[in-house]
Amino acid sequence: MNCLVVKTGTVYSWGKGEHERPKFDDYKEYSTPFPMLEDKHIAYVSCGVSHIMCLDRNGRVYGWGEGKGGCLGLGDAKNRLSVCPISFFEDKRCIDVACGDRFTIVIAEVFQDSRPSSQASR
Repeated sequence: MNCLVVKTGTVYSWGKGEHERPKFDDYKEYSTPFPMLEDKHIAYVSCGVSHIMCLDRNGRVYGWGEGKGGCLGLGDAKNRLSVCPISFFEDKRCIDVACGDRFTIVIAEVFQDSRPSSQASR
């Protein structure tokens, strides 16, 4: 799987990923870049072996591909053929994202809870 992001924030993808299996032992292959994500103003993209993660200009994280081992951060190991927002990070401002073989690392700002410590644990 391959990706690039252009100045407008559109993500283009091409290549072959094992998660794109429409039927047993049949692989889809895209040899020409096609727009995968156009309306999110993506600032950064990272590719793993079989998954892709993106970070938009507002610090939101999106991903798709093979979810094996939970590498998409969606709470399961399902494969995603289309782009999904990663809801765990909705209330956080993410600064960076990086994909490894079958894992993802996200760096996010941590906000202090403004409630007194006795109320924060409730």
